[in-house]
Amino acid sequence: MAWFAPVVLKTAAAPDMKGNSPSRDALQKLAEKFPDKLQLIGNELISKIEFDDDEHKRRMLASIEYHLTQQETNEKHQWCIDVLSPKCTARTVEETKHGYKLFVWHPQWGGYSSHAEVDFEKTTGGNDASPGCFELAVYHAGDFPTDEPVFHRHCCSAEQFVRFGLDVLEAQLQHQTDDKGELVRLGGMGVAQLEVFRDRISKLLAHEQNRR
Repeated sequence: MAWFAPVVLKTAAAPDMKGNSPSRDALQKLAEKFPDKLQLIGNELISKIEFDDDEHKRRMLASIEYHLTQQETNEKHQWCIDVLSPKCTARTVEETKHGYKLFVWHPQWGGYSSHAEVDFEKTTGGNDASPGCFELAVYHAGDFPTDEPVFHRHCCSAEQFVRFGLDVLEAQLQHQTDDKGELVRLGGMGVAQLEVFRDRISKLLAHEQNRR
């Protein structure tokens, strides 16, 4: 990298939002936190600037941190669009060191769909031949989708999720009404989805029947 003569910049006093007084070492650590081109940006800024007061240090640190973090966030978001979404749509299963990972869409909440990862072991252990427990990681905090899993749960049975959805749907169809007082209906999309689910369940049952 080319050498640049330090430039002394003077700014008006800025409030210390984080309550600390970062040093040149703090800026260096911040740059090292981000790999590849993000680190290059931080190092170049550090090489060009000398600070005349602590307020300017804090202001520049906040600015650098914001821009580097924003770029990292944008890259993660683009990765979700380009890589994670197609995997969830295709219900991709990948082998891991200790088991398998399923990429799948989690049911909507808060009006948004969410990427999800399901981890399960290669064997269930013991003499139990039924599908075992699994770990669920969801990319959704309840308000907006996120770029990293924020919600983890240990789940005991996939069949329990199927039963839960059926229990809720049956109760709604039997009791919930529209603004005219008539019972709600599935509608074309709801019927089509249930038909797809029925076909998938039928294939599972046929597969099990052939193994007996």
